[in-house]
Amino acid sequence: MNEIRKLVAERQKLLAEAKKLTRETSLYPLAVLGGVVTAVTAVAGVFFKF
Repeated sequence: MNEIRKLVAERQKLLAEAKKLTRETSLYPLAVLGGVVTAVTAVAGVFFKF
C-alpha cells in the first residue's frame, strides 16, 4: 500500500514537471523576440544618434 502512494506521488510530480516544461517551451519564443526587439532598438538608437 505504501508503494502505491509513492508511485502516485511520483506520477503527480512528473505531470507537474511536464506541465511546467510545456509552459516554458511556449514562452521561450516570446523571450527571444523581446531580446531581438531590444537589440534592434539599441542599434537603431546608436545609428540615428550620429
